[in-house]
Amino acid sequence: MARLEGALLKRGAEKWPRSRPPSVPPRYLPREATRLRGRRELRLLTTFLLVLGGSSLRLGAQEVSTDRFVREYRAALKQLRAANKNLRLEGKYDVQITTTTRPATAGLNDRVPDEYEYAASGGIEKLVFFKPKPKPFGRAVVANGEHSFVLRREKPEPSYYLEFTDLGTPFTKMLTDFRAEVANAAYSAGWIDLSDAIESGLFSLVSIKEVQGDGGVYQRLDFEYKPREGKISRAAGWLLLDAKRYWVLRQYEIHEEFRTKGAKPLTARGRNEYSDGEGVPTLRQVDFEQLVEDEYKTTRRLVFRASSWRYEATPLKDFTLAAYGLGSPERPSPSARHTDREPYLAVGIAVVALAGALVVKRLAAGRARKSRST
Repeated sequence: MARLEGALLKRGAEKWPRSRPPSVPPRYLPREATRLRGRRELRLLTTFLLVLGGSSLRLGAQEVSTDRFVREYRAALKQLRAANKNLRLEGKYDVQITTTTRPATAGLNDRVPDEYEYAASGGIEKLVFFKPKPKPFGRAVVANGEHSFVLRREKPEPSYYLEFTDLGTPFTKMLTDFRAEVANAAYSAGWIDLSDAIESGLFSLVSIKEVQGDGGVYQRLDFEYKPREGKISRAAGWLLLDAKRYWVLRQYEIHEEFRTKGAKPLTARGRNEYSDGEGVPTLRQVDFEQLVEDEYKTTRRLVFRASSWRYEATPLKDFTLAAYGLGSPERPSPSARHTDREPYLAVGIAVVALAGALVVKRLAAGRARKSRST
């Protein structure tokens, strides 16, 4: 088409002097040029009709894009969750909590961050960290079904001793929070698993629009979510998603309300940075902040900078005490068994001994009666 237009302009220039505009009357145009002009007029007419019927056409386009979004986002979420089933990551982790009465004494970049490692494989997971300040200590929290345990160390070198033989609420929450805030950050916003939210039927799309930011074009999703279960009763806000890279979460801001009586609402904000490359995106940095709407304006900010992020399985032996030089690969060592079972064991021994004593006493009484009768 470009060659045809150039040829037509050249022929017009040859027929009319350069002082006159090269606008060729329709009667002098060849048949090909006439068809070209007709196509241009048709395009102009189509554009004019689109402008006249803009609202209804835009509404129709919005409906199509919403259906497409739900379909593509669901598929992407399945891929992201499947990748996270086998995940290994390492990095620097720092948390800072401030209030109106306790302002920040140093920025996050001026502090010594904690060292974190996380691994998940086949439904088993572990979180290993070391806090260098104020008093150095570290832990290995391993969720391995019946063989879950918590180890502790007081020095940077991994010389552990057994601290607990089950996780309990505090360490279970530690793993849950790390998954929500860091490991699953590509599809988790303000402790909301977006995969679960989309599938719940309680996630309402308010609008979807294309926006520019961070050097790219992204999809901004405004939403409202009212889960029937869990600590959050209502959440509303916006998400910035990257449709070109598995619909990963780039930024978000969410206002959350809670079921617990007396719990204050909060605003959760997040920003994720990803490494370049093919396949499922790997996180480079997670920046998460929550602002509690109380009289102290309590703010908690978390920054995680990943040094390694790999979607690969971890050998099952790495989730055992033997991996830390304690016990056998299959089960905890005798010294690592649940101490809360010892009282039941003692009671059981006492019951057996009492039963034995009663049997002996009855036998002795029977013999005594027989000797009297004779």
